[in-house]
Amino acid sequence: METNKDAEIEAQKAEGEKMMAAGYLPGRIVYSDLADDCEYTIQLKDGEKDFYYVDPINLDQKFSTDEKTIWVKLTWLRRMNRCEKAAPVEITEIKDRAE
Repeated sequence: METNKDAEIEAQKAEGEKMMAAGYLPGRIVYSDLADDCEYTIQLKDGEKDFYYVDPINLDQKFSTDEKTIWVKLTWLRRMNRCEKAAPVEITEIKDRAE
């Protein structure tokens, strides 16, 4: 018998597949107050265990929350990095993601 929790997990999985098919990437907002670091970056998954970071030059204030999970579409920018750990990107679309 399927429980409500199982149904929720299946619904989230289906939603994730739908969003990725539409070109969205799952990400997490990461805040840093370290010197010479980007204040907000987006952590994206690279394979099963690895992550990489991007520096959104146009992150809306309502998404500037540490550990906030999002769906995002990006355009890579050919410009100098503002911080060492993240490449600059422009956000073309962003949505809240339930986790």
